[in-house]
Amino acid sequence: MRNALLIVVAVVFGVMVGVAGTLLAVADATPARGSAEARLIVKAPIGSAKIDAAGGIDAVWHREIATHAARIASHDVLAQVLKHPEVKATSWFAKQANPEEAVTSLEAVLNVQPIPNTALITVAMGGVPEPEAKAITSAVVR
Repeated sequence: MRNALLIVVAVVFGVMVGVAGTLLAVADATPARGSAEARLIVKAPIGSAKIDAAGGIDAVWHREIATHAARIASHDVLAQVLKHPEVKATSWFAKQANPEEAVTSLEAVLNVQPIPNTALITVAMGGVPEPEAKAITSAVVR
Protein backbone atom coordinates (compact mmCIF):
# COMPACT_ATOMS: atom_id res chain seq x y z
CA MET A 1 0.00 0.00 0.00
CA ARG A 2 2.80 2.39 0.89
CA ASN A 3 4.55 1.72 -2.43
CA ALA A 4 1.35 2.41 -4.35
CA LEU A 5 0.94 5.73 -2.51
CA LEU A 6 4.53 6.72 -3.33
CA ILE A 7 3.93 5.90 -6.99
CA VAL A 8 0.76 8.03 -7.06
CA VAL A 9 2.58 10.93 -5.39
CA ALA A 10 5.46 10.61 -7.85
CA VAL A 11 3.09 10.60 -10.85
CA VAL A 12 1.15 13.61 -9.56
CA PHE A 13 4.41 15.46 -8.88
CA GLY A 14 5.65 14.60 -12.39
CA VAL A 15 2.47 15.91 -13.96
CA MET A 16 2.71 19.13 -11.93
CA VAL A 17 6.32 19.65 -13.02
CA GLY A 18 5.35 19.02 -16.63
CA VAL A 19 2.48 21.52 -16.49
CA ALA A 20 4.70 24.10 -14.80
CA GLY A 21 7.36 23.62 -17.47
CA THR A 22 4.76 24.07 -20.21
CA LEU A 23 3.43 27.24 -18.58
CA LEU A 24 6.95 28.64 -18.29
CA ALA A 25 7.60 27.86 -21.95
CA VAL A 26 4.38 29.65 -22.95
CA ALA A 27 5.22 32.62 -20.74
CA ASP A 28 8.70 32.74 -22.26
CA ALA A 29 7.20 32.79 -25.76
CA THR A 30 5.19 35.98 -25.15
CA PRO A 31 6.56 39.14 -26.76
CA ALA A 32 9.02 40.98 -24.57
CA ARG A 33 7.75 44.12 -22.94
CA GLY A 34 10.23 46.77 -22.09
CA SER A 35 10.39 50.22 -20.74
CA ALA A 36 12.19 53.43 -21.46
CA GLU A 37 13.05 56.46 -19.44
CA ALA A 38 14.15 59.92 -20.48
CA ARG A 39 15.15 62.85 -18.31
CA LEU A 40 15.02 66.51 -18.98
CA ILE A 41 16.32 69.48 -17.07
CA VAL A 42 14.24 72.53 -16.23
CA LYS A 43 16.39 75.63 -16.61
CA ALA A 44 15.79 78.39 -14.10
CA PRO A 45 14.97 81.88 -15.30
CA ILE A 46 17.96 84.20 -15.02
CA GLY A 47 18.25 85.74 -11.56
CA SER A 48 15.72 83.44 -9.91
CA ALA A 49 16.51 81.80 -6.60
CA LYS A 50 17.16 78.09 -7.04
CA ILE A 51 19.05 76.91 -3.97
CA ASP A 52 17.97 77.64 -0.41
CA ALA A 53 20.31 78.26 2.54
CA ALA A 54 20.45 74.53 3.34
CA GLY A 55 21.59 73.74 -0.20
CA GLY A 56 18.22 72.36 -1.36
CA ILE A 57 15.85 73.60 -3.99
CA ASP A 58 13.73 76.48 -2.73
CA ALA A 59 9.94 76.15 -2.61
CA VAL A 60 9.32 78.44 -5.60
CA TRP A 61 11.74 76.52 -7.78
CA HIS A 62 10.25 73.21 -6.57
CA ARG A 63 6.78 74.39 -7.66
CA GLU A 64 8.17 75.50 -11.02
CA ILE A 65 9.62 72.05 -11.69
CA ALA A 66 6.39 70.35 -10.56
CA THR A 67 4.43 72.64 -12.90
CA HIS A 68 6.65 71.66 -15.82
CA ALA A 69 6.13 67.97 -15.02
CA ALA A 70 2.36 68.42 -14.87
CA ARG A 71 2.37 70.32 -18.15
CA ILE A 72 4.38 67.59 -19.88
CA ALA A 73 1.83 64.99 -18.77
CA SER A 74 -1.14 67.15 -19.78
CA HIS A 75 -3.73 66.02 -22.30
CA ASP A 76 -2.90 68.85 -24.72
CA VAL A 77 0.84 68.19 -24.76
CA LEU A 78 0.38 64.43 -25.17
CA ALA A 79 -2.03 65.04 -28.06
CA GLN A 80 0.78 66.97 -29.79
CA VAL A 81 3.29 64.18 -29.03
CA LEU A 82 1.06 61.72 -30.89
CA LYS A 83 1.52 63.77 -34.07
CA HIS A 84 5.26 62.96 -34.20
CA PRO A 85 6.08 60.60 -37.11
CA GLU A 86 8.20 58.30 -34.91
CA VAL A 87 5.25 57.85 -32.54
CA LYS A 88 2.82 57.23 -35.40
CA ALA A 89 5.18 54.54 -36.72
CA THR A 90 4.86 52.39 -33.56
CA SER A 91 2.64 49.34 -33.28
CA TRP A 92 1.39 50.83 -29.99
CA PHE A 93 -0.05 53.80 -31.91
CA ALA A 94 -1.52 51.53 -34.60
CA LYS A 95 -3.53 49.66 -31.94
CA GLN A 96 -5.33 52.81 -30.79
CA ALA A 97 -8.86 53.18 -32.15
CA ASN A 98 -8.78 56.97 -32.46
CA PRO A 99 -6.67 59.97 -31.41
CA GLU A 100 -8.64 60.59 -28.21
CA GLU A 101 -8.21 56.97 -27.12
CA ALA A 102 -4.50 57.20 -27.93
CA VAL A 103 -4.08 60.23 -25.65
CA THR A 104 -5.99 58.52 -22.84
CA SER A 105 -3.93 55.36 -23.29
CA LEU A 106 -0.68 57.34 -23.24
CA GLU A 107 -1.75 59.15 -20.06
CA ALA A 108 -2.28 55.73 -18.45
CA VAL A 109 1.15 54.27 -19.32
CA LEU A 110 3.33 57.36 -19.06
CA ASN A 111 4.92 58.34 -15.75
CA VAL A 112 6.17 61.93 -15.48
CA GLN A 113 7.79 62.78 -12.13
CA PRO A 114 10.16 65.46 -10.85
CA ILE A 115 13.29 64.00 -9.27
CA PRO A 116 13.41 65.34 -5.70
CA ASN A 117 16.01 68.02 -4.95
CA THR A 118 17.02 68.38 -8.60
CA ALA A 119 15.93 70.33 -11.64
CA LEU A 120 15.28 67.04 -13.48
CA ILE A 121 12.05 65.45 -14.58
CA THR A 122 11.83 61.75 -15.42
CA VAL A 123 9.55 60.61 -18.24
CA ALA A 124 9.10 56.83 -18.23
CA MET A 125 6.92 54.43 -20.16
CA GLY A 126 6.53 50.69 -19.75
CA GLY A 127 4.40 47.89 -21.08
CA VAL A 128 5.39 48.26 -24.72
CA PRO A 129 8.44 46.97 -26.61
CA GLU A 130 11.52 48.92 -25.57
CA PRO A 131 12.28 50.55 -28.96
CA GLU A 132 8.73 51.90 -29.09
CA ALA A 133 8.87 53.11 -25.49
CA LYS A 134 12.13 54.93 -26.32
CA ALA A 135 10.59 56.56 -29.40
CA ILE A 136 7.56 57.74 -27.46
CA THR A 137 9.45 59.02 -24.38
CA SER A 138 11.92 60.83 -26.66
CA ALA A 139 9.02 62.54 -28.41
CA VAL A 140 7.55 63.56 -25.05
CA VAL A 141 10.73 65.26 -23.84
CA ARG A 142 11.17 67.18 -27.09
